[in-house]
Amino acid sequence: MREPGTLDASKPVAVGWAAKKIPVSAALQAAAEEAVRSSLKDPESARFKPPFMAFRDEKGDIAVCGHANAKNSYGGYVGFEPFRAFIAERKGGYFAAGAVFGGGQYPQIFYDLHPMCDARNW
Repeated sequence: MREPGTLDASKPVAVGWAAKKIPVSAALQAAAEEAVRSSLKDPESARFKPPFMAFRDEKGDIAVCGHANAKNSYGGYVGFEPFRAFIAERKGGYFAAGAVFGGGQYPQIFYDLHPMCDARNW
């Protein structure tokens, strides 16, 4: 694992994924929330906490990062955890393509796999 503060926040952060930050519109945020909800056992329990950060890669693919809280299988909230939502863009707007949510006890593993979502780089 890397030491905190070793990344340059002024550059796109992603190993093997060159991307630029883009603004998060209401439509893009809604698509990201839908992507996370679709990955949960109890989609209606999802709660989101700003800020959201979005990135577009050289192919036009979009990823949105943020934090969400949702109920687990026992009905209890697990606490805010990071997510990365994959968004497709079409003429009609944005569409949820999928999401990775969590990190649980080891959130640094999530950030190692999804470095652009590490809030220290925003």
